[in-house]
Amino acid sequence: MAIRKLKARGIGRFELLSWLNEFLETDYTKIEHLADGIAYCQIFDVLYPGKVPLHHVNFHAQYAPEFERNLRILKRVFDACQVRKEIPIKKLVQGVFHEHFDFLHWVHDYVHRTCPGAARGYHAYARREEILSQQPKAAEVNVNLVPRFSMRNGLFQSSGIPVLLEQQNSTTSKDEPLAAADTSEPPTSVAQQSCADILSAFAAKHGQDREGILSSKQKETVSLSKQLRRLNSALELDLHGRIQALDKHQHDIATLLAERKQYLDCLKDVEVSSQTFFMPDLNETGQFISKR
Repeated sequence: MAIRKLKARGIGRFELLSWLNEFLETDYTKIEHLADGIAYCQIFDVLYPGKVPLHHVNFHAQYAPEFERNLRILKRVFDACQVRKEIPIKKLVQGVFHEHFDFLHWVHDYVHRTCPGAARGYHAYARREEILSQQPKAAEVNVNLVPRFSMRNGLFQSSGIPVLLEQQNSTTSKDEPLAAADTSEPPTSVAQQSCADILSAFAAKHGQDREGILSSKQKETVSLSKQLRRLNSALELDLHGRIQALDKHQHDIATLLAERKQYLDCLKDVEVSSQTFFMPDLNETGQFISKR
């Protein structure tokens, strides 16, 4: 029922996800992924600054107990801020699509009703980075919280190339003191001079080979990341088209079922009318038989 009402108003899952990702600078691709409760907690951190203890929120939640703890934090915030809305924690933790769809739609309406311009001075990605810098680093990054692009401040997350460059710079910086240590003491004989020349030539050749390998790996990484982005975009477009087609089929099926019910009701009315019209009066029939 809620989904049909939202479709009638022109609000679908993609519109809600687009609004959420733009509002929080995130990259959620499915409504079911909101089961971790992180996005809900941060939305109300925007609306009620200082009321949501984000340092207690698990930004790397992967399992149902961790999801439930995050949602219970949100429930305590609702109680403290007197927000009259029941949170179906069990169903949200299970990732039930209809529950998240309905709850996210309520959150969307609540934001636009109470404070529509709340996110203008709020930098969600920077806020998460501030909280995460105070917590121990996790083994895996929550990709839903890493924005690819944000229209508000143009954030763009690349595919790990700066990390590779930083590693390359760190390795070269580690090798430079060694080279300086080798050339700090001048040779005292012809043999030592020859050995030093051979070693320096070998080190230079080794350094060139290493730079060539690193540059080739970097180019390969860049090309692979571009291919992955193109493939991801194509898959998202295909998925969007398939979901739109599925929604259209569901709408057609609902229309056919409504028409079928209408025709069945008409047939029942005709049947009842025919029975009452053609059925003889039993009293008159009994009187006619007694007279004869």
